Amino acid sequence: METSDAAVIQAQSHTPWEYEQAITDHLEGLLADGNGSVMTLGLQANVSGQPFRAKYIRKFLEAAAATPGVWFATGSEIIDAYRA
Repeated sequence: METSDAAVIQAQSHTPWEYEQAITDHLEGLLADGNGSVMTLGLQANVSGQPFRAKYIRKFLEAAAATPGVWFATGSEIIDAYRA
């Protein structure tokens, strides 16, 4: 729930830039743990898909994609990696 845009932006009334910082901090914490954790983002089109919010999600995703050790994977890819 803490990485869901609806929970953070709508239910907790945080700004889009506060949400970006929260998910950035979350990712940094997972990477620091170094235990191969999975991070999910619950993104709703009616929340983060709005133009004044989308730029913050895009900024996070671009930064995450450029971060060593971050793997953007589908559910099937995760299962295949686990089985291997």
